[in-house]
Amino acid sequence: MVLYYVTGNSIKFREASQIIKGLEWLKLDLEEVQSLDSKEIIRKKLEQVFRYKKGKFIVEDVSFSLDCIGGLPGPLIKWFLKSIGTMGIFEIADRFKNYGAVSSIEVGYAESESDIHFFDASIKGLVIKPAKNSNSFWDDLFMPTGYTKTFAEMSLKEKNSISHRGLALAKLNQFLHDRKIQF
Repeated sequence: MVLYYVTGNSIKFREASQIIKGLEWLKLDLEEVQSLDSKEIIRKKLEQVFRYKKGKFIVEDVSFSLDCIGGLPGPLIKWFLKSIGTMGIFEIADRFKNYGAVSSIEVGYAESESDIHFFDASIKGLVIKPAKNSNSFWDDLFMPTGYTKTFAEMSLKEKNSISHRGLALAKLNQFLHDRKIQF
C-alpha cells in the first residue's frame, strides 16, 4: 500500500521525501482547526484525509513559538505569517529585545482514524531580521542555536539533519523500519 505525505506544500514534501524514501505526495490543502493542541489538529486533518480516500498517511502541524510573547504564535504561525509576514514577527521580537524562538512539529502517521502515531521534535534558535518579507515560511527568519545560518541558507541535507521536520520524520522512519511497515 502507498504511503502518502499529505500537504499542499511542495517544499515540505520535498524535505520529507529525502528522509522517508518512497513517499507519494497527496496534494491537499486541509482545513486546519484552530487549537493550541497540535495533536488535536493532526487528528482533525487525518479525519479529512480518511474521508477523501483510504491508505496510509502522514500529516504534520508546525509551530513557531516566540519566547517574548509566551510561546505564541505556536501552531497559529500560519495565520501570523499571512497577516504580518516574517518582518512583522521579527518586529515583535525586536520590540521586546528577546529573540529566542522554538521551531517545532507534530507529525501524525495513520493507517486508520483510530490508530494514530505521533512524532514530535523541536529546535531552539533565534529570530533574525529576514532578508525579505515572506508571508509563507519562516526559514529566513530562524537561526538554530549553534549555527550561523538560517534554515533558508542551509542545503536541504543540512537542514533535514537538524530541523524540527527532519528530526520528527527520522523518528517516524525508524518506527516504520522497526515495525517492518511496507509501502
